[in-house]
Amino acid sequence: MFQMVFHLPFFALRKVQSPPESDSNIRGKRLRDRKSLSLFNEESRGDEDQEKYLLYPAQTSCAVYGSDEWQFTACSFVDTEHESNSGNELYDWNDNDDAQGLDEDPLISKSSAPMQARLPIWRPRQYYAKALEVSAEDVCQEWGRVAYRLEEDQKAYVSLQL
Repeated sequence: MFQMVFHLPFFALRKVQSPPESDSNIRGKRLRDRKSLSLFNEESRGDEDQEKYLLYPAQTSCAVYGSDEWQFTACSFVDTEHESNSGNELYDWNDNDDAQGLDEDPLISKSSAPMQARLPIWRPRQYYAKALEVSAEDVCQEWGRVAYRLEEDQKAYVSLQL
């Protein structure tokens, strides 16, 4: 019996398109807390039309487990609340899914390099490594967005203070 697991926490930065009309709630509580990204005082910028951003804490996790090298199960859990502004479509299933999308392995595929389900990775350690690689790339992109936005805000703040 074996088990391989990873958990990758990250922050997802998203531009606020419009004031949130309704939050994604379950039994009156938000799924996750989100923060307005205004680390530098907006009043000192003097720009009321400045873009507003929200910072969502999120996590992606994966578990690969099984009884031997030839029989294993893989599960992936990804926060997607930050993918929606209103949160209402988080739980809507699209019945008109593309037939080609059914052939992709959802755990280890990415849009730039889809992994075909009909050509599977047979060894669990290799599958786990590929899932970790794909998830780490996604998390790095999210962290990069946060770092870039903070750097741009810092530059704007410093230039206004000089």
